[in-house]
Order: sequence, then structure tokens, then C-alpha cells
Amino acid sequence: MLGILISVFGFIIGSLILFWIIRSAINDSNLNSHLQELKNELVELKQELKSLKK
Repeated sequence: MLGILISVFGFIIGSLILFWIIRSAINDSNLNSHLQELKNELVELKQELKSLKK
């Protein structure tokens, strides 16, 4: 049950991140700063998932 929940959660977040990257690439050329922000968010999300699994 928890695995399914984490998978769905991950899929939703992955879709949002992908959408955000595409939108950023279309809207402006300052993509590196957006990618850095996304990397930071991914690190935070991984830490949250690890704390949820414990």
C-alpha cells in the first residue's frame, strides 16, 4: 500500500517537474537556474521520502 502511494506521489511530482522544465524552456532562456532549483527540490523530496519510509 505504501509503495503504491509513493509511486503515485512520485509520478505526479515527476510530471509537474517535466511540465515546469518545458514551460521554462519555452518562456525564457535562463534554464540553468531553473534546473538548479529543480535539483534542489529533488534533493528535498528524496529526503522527505526517506523520512516517510522510516
